[in-house]
Amino acid sequence: QGPVRALAWGPQGDGLASGGADNLVKLWDPIGGAERARVEGHKSFVLTVAWSPDGKRLASASADRLVMAWDAQTGRKPAPLTGHTGTIYLLAFSPDGRTLASAGEDHTVRLWDMSDPGRPKALGALTGHTAAVRSVAFSPDGRLLAAGGDDDTIRLWNTADPHHPKPVDVALKGHTDTVHSVAFSPDGHTLASGSADDTIRLWNVTDPRRAAQLGSPLSGHTGPIWSVAFSPDGGTLAAGSADSTAIMKISAGNAMR
Repeated sequence: QGPVRALAWGPQGDGLASGGADNLVKLWDPIGGAERARVEGHKSFVLTVAWSPDGKRLASASADRLVMAWDAQTGRKPAPLTGHTGTIYLLAFSPDGRTLASAGEDHTVRLWDMSDPGRPKALGALTGHTAAVRSVAFSPDGRLLAAGGDDDTIRLWNTADPHHPKPVDVALKGHTDTVHSVAFSPDGHTLASGSADDTIRLWNVTDPRRAAQLGSPLSGHTGPIWSVAFSPDGGTLAAGSADSTAIMKISAGNAMR
C-alpha cells in the first residue's frame, strides 16, 4: 500500500522479501507471485531488508530507528534492536551470518551479534563518519567492512573479530558528493563505490592500510549513482543511476572499460 523501498532475494532464490512505505515487510513466492507472509512491527517506512546467508533469518530496518530480526519461516521476531538515533538506511549480514551491520543517519555503523537467533544483541557503534552513513558492505571473507555516506568518504574497519572491530586508519577520498553504494568484488580485492557526483570509483583494498584508487573514475552516467553491484565472477560491474539508466562496466585485468 505504497512505494516499495527495499527488495532482497533469499540465498537459495526461493523467496523474495520486500519492505515499503506501508511499514510492512512481506515475503513472496517468486514463482507464483503469492504473498507468503507479512510481518508487522515497524512504525515507519521500511528502507532496507537483508537475508542471513543460511536463509533462516530476515533483518529489516526503518526510519523508526529500529532493526528487526525475523524468523524467515514463521515471521516471529525478538525484541527490536535499538541504538541508532536516526533513520537506518542499509543492512548487511557478514558472510557467516553471525554479524549484522546497519548504516545510519546518526553518522554511525552499528554491529549486532546474530549468533543466537533468539537473542540478538548490540556489539557497538563504529564511528568516524561526520555525516549520515548511506551504505555498508562486508568483504567476502568477512574480515573487512566498508561504509560510505554524506561526508563523501568511504571508511574501512577490520571486522575479523566483530566483538572488537578496529578502524583502518584511512579514509578513501575522491568523491565530491554523497557515496550511496559500496560493493566488494567476489575476490575481495576491489571495492566499487557509486556517488551522487555521477561517478563510480574503484579501490584496491588488498591491503586495507594502503587502499588506493584504481585508475580514473568511471563516467558515463549523467545523474547520481544509487547502486553498484559486481557479477558473481567479478568480471562485470553494474550501476544504476538517477539518469534512468543502468550501465555495465566490463573488467580488463584490474581496470574497467
